[in-house]
Amino acid sequence: MEGIKQIRQAIDRYIIEIVPTLDPSEFVMEADEKTARNLWRMNKHDPFFENISRRPSIRKLISTLVHGEPVFGMPRRSTSQL
Repeated sequence: MEGIKQIRQAIDRYIIEIVPTLDPSEFVMEADEKTARNLWRMNKHDPFFENISRRPSIRKLISTLVHGEPVFGMPRRSTSQL
């Protein structure tokens, strides 16, 4: 559980410290403007998420969840591409 707590704290820090510096194409906030709906390419903007994306245990978990090899850092698709 310590790992989950560390990740949640890193996400909270990311939202407070990094999101305000990002281009709006890198995130979507809920209507309350405090809750993140989507955060894209976190590994590009924060070393914590770059490091965690390289962990074999995380890659294996994601692979199971997406039924394939995880890909990090993919550009966000526009709604016209969906």
